[in-house]
Amino acid sequence: MAGTGSFARGNQPRSVPDDLRDPYDDMVRRQRALNARQSVEIDHPQTPIPPTLAGESGRGANRVSHHDVDHPGALESMIPVWGSGKEALADFEVGNYGGAAFNAGMAVSDAFLAKAVASGLAKGGLKLAGPHVWRTKPWEAGQGARQWMGRQGFVKPGQPAHHWIFEQKSSVPEFIKNQPPFIKAMKDALQHGRIHGAYTSKGTRLPPFNLAQRLWFGTPQWAKAAYVSSAGHGGTAAGRAVAEKDSLSLPGR
Repeated sequence: MAGTGSFARGNQPRSVPDDLRDPYDDMVRRQRALNARQSVEIDHPQTPIPPTLAGESGRGANRVSHHDVDHPGALESMIPVWGSGKEALADFEVGNYGGAAFNAGMAVSDAFLAKAVASGLAKGGLKLAGPHVWRTKPWEAGQGARQWMGRQGFVKPGQPAHHWIFEQKSSVPEFIKNQPPFIKAMKDALQHGRIHGAYTSKGTRLPPFNLAQRLWFGTPQWAKAAYVSSAGHGGTAAGRAVAEKDSLSLPGR
C-alpha cells in the first residue's frame, strides 16, 4: 500500500490548497517591518524612517512621534516668557515656522514687559508719601508727583508728561491718576500737544493726532507689550484648551 507522506509524493507539496498561506506570510512580513521600524525609533529617535519601513502606503501610519519639546497646556501657556517660548520651540520642531515666529515674538513681548515692570519697581514704582498733586509751587516743599517722578528718573527735567489713562482734569483721585504707571513721558511739547488737540508750532497750525496716533504716541511701551501679551496668551490658552478637550474625545488606541 502506498504511503501518504512526502516521500510517497516525491517531496511534492500537497495537492490541497492552503488558504491561510498568503495571509500568514503577509502578517509575518508586516510584523517584521513593524519590529524594524520600532527598533529605529527607539535606538535612533532623530533618524528619519526609511520609506521601506514606513508601511504599505508610505505614510508611516503606525509610527510613534518623538518630540523633545511638547506644547504647553492651557494654563502653562499663560506663563509669561515660558509659555510662549515653549510653544515656539514646539512649533519649530514640528515645522510650523509661522507659529514659531509668532510665539517667539510673544516671548520677546513678555520679556520687554517683565523688564519694564522690574525697571519701574527699581525706581520706586509708586509714590507713597508726600502730596500727590501734580505740581507743587517752586517755593513750597517740592514733593508733588511731577517733581518726585523727575527725581526718580521717570521723566527728565522739562520733559512733557502725559496722563494717558486718566486725564489730569478728571475727578479720579490724585493718588491714583498721578502715579508713574499712568504717566507717559513724551518726546516734546509738539507731540504732547497734538494728542490733546490742534497745536501751533512755528506759526503753523497742525491737526490733532488721529486715534491710532494717539494710542501709539500716548501709550507707554510697557502697556503696548502688556496688551500684546494678554491678547496673545489669551488666544493661545483658548486654543490649547480646545485642543485638550478634543484630544479627550478621541477614541483610545
